[in-house]
Amino acid sequence: MTIFCFYKWESLGTMFNNHLFDNQLLKTCLAAVFAIALTACSSSDTAKAPPPAAESTPYEMALDRIAAAATAEAAQAAYDAVKDDISAAEGDKLKAAVDDRTEALAMMARAETQKMELMDAAGSVDTSDLSTAEAIAGAHAAIVALKAALAAAADVSDGDKATYQGQLDAAETAVAAAQSALDQAAQAMALSGAVKALQAIDLSGLSTDEAIDAAKAAIADLRTALEAATALAATAVNGLS
Repeated sequence: MTIFCFYKWESLGTMFNNHLFDNQLLKTCLAAVFAIALTACSSSDTAKAPPPAAESTPYEMALDRIAAAATAEAAQAAYDAVKDDISAAEGDKLKAAVDDRTEALAMMARAETQKMELMDAAGSVDTSDLSTAEAIAGAHAAIVALKAALAAAADVSDGDKATYQGQLDAAETAVAAAQSALDQAAQAMALSGAVKALQAIDLSGLSTDEAIDAAKAAIADLRTALEAATALAATAVNGLS
């Protein structure tokens, strides 16, 4: 580049000296061109390459390795590898980083265990057939276990827990509805039996103490059945009272 610029300078200078440009304006323009060309040549000669990127220090490399460590042992090993090559202040910072990474790894391990417990508890909740008292009792026990697993899942994210909470809410609703239906059926059957027992007594022929006692007992049974019919609609109970 320097040779080329020098050549161009010499050629233009020769033309200038040989009076090829007689016009004063052209001479002034040529002088400006010479100055620009000289500056460009000088700049190209003095341009320097960018400095090489600085290498990471032992402290920086150890910090990166600690942050990426998959086990507490790996985090400690990253510190041990450079502890003799760093300052006391850097050593304290790396120790703190090791402690933080160790706690983070422990929390992740706890979260995974808690997720497995949630999955197992949720998988045990079966509300597909709640037609018997035994099935309802089994579903209720599974719901209690799922509640306990959710309460213990302190390290699981709120988003993950929300999924299981939704399943828990749906199961509780299904069990409550099934229990209500079962209670209604049982209470309706008890009422029906008490009414039939009372209807079987001939209230017009209560001529003996035995007959009177039997009628009183039937009436008491019907009253008890009515009081216990808490799951039945008020209209149904009033119709029998």
